[in-house]
Amino acid sequence: MRKPTSLLNLAVLVLFASACAKDATDDSDSGGPAQVDQDADGVWAESDCDDLDPTLGDVANDADCDGVLIEDDCDDEDPALGSTAQDADCDGTLTGEDCDDADAESTIRAEDLDCDGTRTDEDCDDADAESTIRAEDADCDGTLTEEDCDDSDPQSTVVGNDADCDGVPTTEDCDDSDPNSHVDGDGDGYAPCDGDCDDTDPTLSAEDADGDGSSVCDGDCDDSDATVSAEDADGDGFSACDGDCDDTDDGFFPVDTDGDGVEDYCGWLDLTAGHYHTCGIKSSGVIDCWGDDSYGQCQPPNVAFESMSAGKYHGCGVTTGGLVECWGYDWHGQAQAPSGVFLSVSSGSFHNCGLNVNSEIECWGDDEDDQVSDAPKGTFVQVTAGMEHACALDASGAVSCWGWNHHGQANSPRGSFSHVSAHTSNASCAVRTTGAAHCWGYGMSQSKLPNSSFLSAEPGGMSYA
Repeated sequence: MRKPTSLLNLAVLVLFASACAKDATDDSDSGGPAQVDQDADGVWAESDCDDLDPTLGDVANDADCDGVLIEDDCDDEDPALGSTAQDADCDGTLTGEDCDDADAESTIRAEDLDCDGTRTDEDCDDADAESTIRAEDADCDGTLTEEDCDDSDPQSTVVGNDADCDGVPTTEDCDDSDPNSHVDGDGDGYAPCDGDCDDTDPTLSAEDADGDGSSVCDGDCDDSDATVSAEDADGDGFSACDGDCDDTDDGFFPVDTDGDGVEDYCGWLDLTAGHYHTCGIKSSGVIDCWGDDSYGQCQPPNVAFESMSAGKYHGCGVTTGGLVECWGYDWHGQAQAPSGVFLSVSSGSFHNCGLNVNSEIECWGDDEDDQVSDAPKGTFVQVTAGMEHACALDASGAVSCWGWNHHGQANSPRGSFSHVSAHTSNASCAVRTTGAAHCWGYGMSQSKLPNSSFLSAEPGGMSYA
């Protein structure tokens, strides 16, 4: 008799369940404890991280049972540390949150937004990786502390553009090494950069009080007088404050007349008058003449002279090089200067006499009355030419005269003298060593001479001592 089909199927299921139970547990015939694998992951419960979770395997491959195999785990003893796939440098920060997941020492984005290695609270601009840090730029103005004039003020200047850190750029600062150069220290309204030459003294200021173009600091010696200025108006190297007596004429400036090294005189060095003209030597040595110029007697050469003398219609002078120069009327050759070096020259009406470098007399020009040819021999300290005669003084104080003597003007006086003159007249005058004047010749009367002491005397005038 055949068994029913339902009974047959039931028997098969029982057999299959028995087989499965035998695979999930150890065979009872082994004699050991029962082996269990409840999650059927192929790992016995005793070696399984979690035998109820088939995703967790053998502790031999995942010691911290965090679901990451040993070879992929940052630390297989710390389940808090994940896999290298999510944290390559195993610093505990996931790749997406790590500034550099290849460097375990790098910062994290939560604390360093721009990932420049500086934390947000230490970074001047955590959105800009190129920004400075507060430790090196306290005011976060982009300039490092050592280059910043004031690292607590982002508006302050930088050393590179303002070396003295006075707030004024180098290009606008008159002294970028002095922070006080723009400060008015003495309260006179001017700082050093305004031209104040002494900012400790309010009387020294850059103000031009008299409006002459110069202040006290420019050298104006009197800033209350516009006619006195430090400006050299005539370009001769001297201003009125330097002692220039005429700053409109470059021929006048201070000179040392006594050889002491001090430029203590400004004015005419010499003045002499002819028949209708006058000439003078300026401080510069240049001769200036004025008056009658019918024969060019007012047109001297433009050279420097040490001395000069005006004749009737001509003139002669000794240059600073010792040469004689003559100009003007030359009918008798009086304007034809001799060669050689001379110490002095004197012009008469139509002739001249001079002392050469050997102190000997040389005369030239009109010789109608032997006023040229009869000049005495020997050495002399002074020679003077008159109208048609001449006189000379030697080192002993003796006077010698020669030439036309119609009025006795060529009669040599006796005695000792210090000065003699016969200048363009028919008379002669001399000064004795006592200082008394003595005159002779046309129109002269000794009784009419003043009883005074003189340095020099001329027939046409006298100068008192």
